[in-house]
Amino acid sequence: MQCSLNTQIGSLLKGSSVLGHSSRSLGWTGFTVERHAIPAGKKPETRLKQDFIAVWTGAPSYGEYKNLNGSSEAFSIRAGDVTLFPIGLIPEIHLAVSTEIAVVAFELDFMKALKPEFGRPSPHPFHAHFVLPEPRLSTLAILLMTECISGGLNGRSYADSLAHAIAGRFLYLGEMDRQRQEVYAHGLASRSIRRVLDRMHAEFDSDLTLNALAAESGYCRRHFMRIFEHATGYTPHQYLLQLRMQRATELLRKTSTALIDVAAYSGFSSQSHMSEVFRKYCGVTPGQIRRDNTRLLPTRGRTSPQAETKQYAKVHNPYRFA
Repeated sequence: MQCSLNTQIGSLLKGSSVLGHSSRSLGWTGFTVERHAIPAGKKPETRLKQDFIAVWTGAPSYGEYKNLNGSSEAFSIRAGDVTLFPIGLIPEIHLAVSTEIAVVAFELDFMKALKPEFGRPSPHPFHAHFVLPEPRLSTLAILLMTECISGGLNGRSYADSLAHAIAGRFLYLGEMDRQRQEVYAHGLASRSIRRVLDRMHAEFDSDLTLNALAAESGYCRRHFMRIFEHATGYTPHQYLLQLRMQRATELLRKTSTALIDVAAYSGFSSQSHMSEVFRKYCGVTPGQIRRDNTRLLPTRGRTSPQAETKQYAKVHNPYRFA
């Protein structure tokens, strides 16, 4: 069983085995790319000295991890999902099903050269994010992994450009995370945003407009959109789509309701609109979800669609519902 050539990857993915070759064999410097088979079970708490991004590439899985308060948080993963592991303490993780993962680890000097592009340092740390819907980052990482598998067929400059794009996106997401934390650290707008979120969870299947949500918050449209995205990590439209997809998934999974009615009950304008959204964000159609329940979490312990959506957002941003 081949071991990681990067000790930090070996520490994070303890018990895993490398699939194929590490990019270390290609002489690339500043970053390491590897693909690992991850067995089910507990991954102990560890402290990282490098920034990581990980793209899940294997079978769907699920599990839990310890959040900032020390309690367990559930998560589910499918191929294409991204996890961010910044420098610092990574909590204990329990994975229920074996799967595969592609990782990119960045050395300190590599990241340090990019950080001046991202503004002033923030006093707030950047915490690990599980199951982040980041298709751009996922695509870039898979391209870099493919280049590693090919033995560097397109040359060092191609690999470097991909690595810089991945690291830049990582730093951008970290800065967004810190800005959201600053919003809550200063108590800014939290009450009004919570009021808006309550309305969105209650009325996601209706025709909620941006003007109506901004009025609910008490801010102008432009300011409302800025504080909403800082607080949740989503635009109002993206957040509503998540709520509607959760409701549609629940109906698809638990009922035989016709697809056109599922779309109507979930707030989509039509069946074709629902299918378009699912293909874009999940890579599958509603019909495929109905036929293949293995793409979903186990049924045991499931709650309402609204509660699931709240849990989903909480995993993405642990400060949102603190």
